[in-house]
Amino acid sequence: MYHRQTYPHELFKLLIATSIPKEQIPAALSQQAILLSVEESSSDGQLIQSAFSSLPGRYDLLVFLDASATVSHNLLAQINTAYNESPSVLQLHRIYTKRNTSPVLWSAVGEEIRRSISGRGHNRCGLSASLEKSGFVLECDWLEENLDELPEDFTCQQLELYLASDRQYIDFQDHIQLRYEEKINLSTFYHRQRRSFGTQYKSWFRALSRLPEGIFSLNADLIDRCIQWAILPPVWLIHLLIFMAVLTTWLQWALALKWWGLLVVLLFALALATPDYLVDKPFNRAMKRTPFYIPGWFLSLFGKPSA
Repeated sequence: MYHRQTYPHELFKLLIATSIPKEQIPAALSQQAILLSVEESSSDGQLIQSAFSSLPGRYDLLVFLDASATVSHNLLAQINTAYNESPSVLQLHRIYTKRNTSPVLWSAVGEEIRRSISGRGHNRCGLSASLEKSGFVLECDWLEENLDELPEDFTCQQLELYLASDRQYIDFQDHIQLRYEEKINLSTFYHRQRRSFGTQYKSWFRALSRLPEGIFSLNADLIDRCIQWAILPPVWLIHLLIFMAVLTTWLQWALALKWWGLLVVLLFALALATPDYLVDKPFNRAMKRTPFYIPGWFLSLFGKPSA
């Protein structure tokens, strides 16, 4: 659907980054798009640099999407309207459409909780939303001015930190939705959790070096990133509170009341952040099974990273 947009075709160009040899790509698709040959292990920064340098002319915006995303025919028109109303970096809303297994449902719930807190919540407080790896929109002029100052193989978290340092506002577009259908098994889910955990704390150490700059320049977004990336992800907070609650119940039950109370408050907050459309029969079934997966979920943090 990327090439079937209602937006005037002469005003946009489709670029496809792929490691598949060009001769294996359908001729019809190669005629409609510019194909970018990249390595499968290419970093976020290398993909962005390749896309920007391959633009066949002057454009206002670059939209970065996963190939697996299903988009509406008026996606570009919606992005154009949103940018005209609020010229800033745009973060689009990713939604899992088929949630027929527990790992997919957990991924969907976790992503919506992050969107509620770091997307809608941050914007309502006047702060920038978080930048996700896919589904974001950058200004070409800003990229042209700043791309050389970023490391060649930068990550999305490094880009987010640089945007915060440059006071570029990230506006979460709740109504512009990208629909995904993914098959996620348990091992893939555990691997993503471990990788996300490691990436967050690498980003936190990078952000610490920019904290004095944020404080002295009164840059709220830069300070917020340091605080946000220092906090354990919700799933690990749940593990920690359960461990402390059980341990103190065994050692000193009066002290355990505090930990059980904190656990209830956290679960209530996460429930509030979960949108109603996710709460259905598969959701209730997956939540009942969750306690059986908590040990594996916790131990996955210490497992050997996948290739």
